[in-house]
Formats: sequence, structure tokens, C-alpha cells
Amino acid sequence: MLIVQPATSKFLNLDDLNATTGNFGFRGEALASISEVSVLEIVTRTCGRPNGYKKVLKGCKCLYLGIDDDRKEVGTTVVVRDLFYNQPVRRNYIQSSPNKVLQSIKKCVMRLALVCPNISFKVIDIERENELFCTHSASSPLSLLTNGFGMEISTSLHDIEVEHDFMKLSGYISGPCNTLNMKALEYVCIHVIVQF
Repeated sequence: MLIVQPATSKFLNLDDLNATTGNFGFRGEALASISEVSVLEIVTRTCGRPNGYKKVLKGCKCLYLGIDDDRKEVGTTVVVRDLFYNQPVRRNYIQSSPNKVLQSIKKCVMRLALVCPNISFKVIDIERENELFCTHSASSPLSLLTNGFGMEISTSLHDIEVEHDFMKLSGYISGPCNTLNMKALEYVCIHVIVQF
């Protein structure tokens, strides 16, 4: 479990680009950035391993690194505590409108879930013991759209898939709809697959 300091990443060849797909925060840089302004706890266990591993960081300094025998399920859990503990202005903003911040985090994770429907996500407000958002692994984002926005939205979507030369576009698009505020539901994710 490596957390690297933010840096500009360089590719030696195009194969390196494909090796980074599926990472959240290019090569761990997002986690390094979060660890600078919070207490960050990462617990992970991979398939086939007898136990998990745990790392706790604060201000990018490792407070704990070791085996976690309590981790039974396969996967990774990231817990962020004391966000912006070292940045008083931002900390005060969070404390003045916690619901707004939590909704913003929920929307951010929703975007990740739509891009990677094969990964399960869960967002929990630890202080209130409230589950804000939960997805289950699926082959397409359609079930997530149904759970997140309702049946009316998902039934109005049309499946699109276009392939031309070396480019491929796939996803869902809505038809004209006057009864709903579709502006709030606009999500665009573009994957470019280049084949030589």
C-alpha cells in the first residue's frame, strides 16, 4: 500500500497509460493530497490473502502501518477524519455547513460510481452513523441510475453505442423531457480508447 507525494507523472510509452486505468487519483496522488489535510485510514485486503493491511496517516506522516487481522472482506475502505484540521478557514466552512459538504462528497462519489459500475461504493457519515450513499457492483451504470434518480429517469434513457475507426462511444442519453430538471442530472464521462 503505497501513498506517494503529489508529483507530475510521466509515461515512458503508451502501455503505461493503460496500466493506470482503474486507479482513483492518478497513481495514488489523490490519497496523498487528502492525507496532507486529514487523518487518513486505509484498510485493504486482496483476494487470496489471509489478512488485511492497515495504514494511518496524518499530515502525510505515517502513524501506523501493519497487518489487520480483523479485515475479513476483500476490498478497500478509506476513512477520512478531522478533514482540514490544519487549515482553519476551510475547517470553519465545513463546520458551518456540514450537510452541504456531505452532499458535495456524495455527488463526487456518485460520479466515480457511474464511471466504474463494477466497483461497490459506500459513503457513511461516521458522526451521525448515517449511510449517505451505497452502490453494488454491476455490469452497467443503469441500476445505479435507477437507484439514485428513480425509475422515471432510468426508463427515459436510451442506450447508445457508436464505434468508428479507433474510437468507441457508449452510454445512456435522455430524450426531451419537460417535467424534470435534467440540468441537475447531467453526467458526462468520456473514455477514449486509442488503438494503433
